[in-house]
Parts: sequence; C-alpha cells; structure tokens
Amino acid sequence: MQYLTDVGSAYNAIKFLYNDPELRANLGKQGREHVLKLFGYEDFRQKWIELIKTTEKKKSIEFKELKLGEEKGEIDEGKKGLPSP
Repeated sequence: MQYLTDVGSAYNAIKFLYNDPELRANLGKQGREHVLKLFGYEDFRQKWIELIKTTEKKKSIEFKELKLGEEKGEIDEGKKGLPSP
C-alpha cells in the first residue's frame, strides 16, 4: 500500500487514475464489493443470527446446569439462581 505524503505524490496519483478509466472502474468495483462484503445487509443479518443462536445455546446450557444444581441441592437458598462456589 502506498501512502501519500506530499502534494506532488497526491497530484501524480490522481493524474494516474484520471488517465486510466479502466483502472478507475476496476478499483471502484472492487471497493464496492469489499464494502458490501464487510457491511452488506445479508452479511450483517447472518452475523446477528449466529450471535443469537450462540447466545440461546449458552443460555440453554446455563439453565440446564442451574436446574441440575438445584436438583442436587448444590445451590444455596440465599443465592437462588447462582451456582455455589
């Protein structure tokens, strides 16, 4: 990756892109695809679904462990709902 450090470098980069419409189009297309891949609705939606499923599984496991602890008498009445140390 090239970093622009001065006005001359910026001018040369802009001039280079100005003179190459095919490169500009290709960079624009790739940039759009990259942004949609990272921040597109479908990807965002899928990540939320995975997060919800993971959370549901974790809560289900914690609930089952809590119920087993109550059945075995491992949970103090004063700390109802919290596993004993």
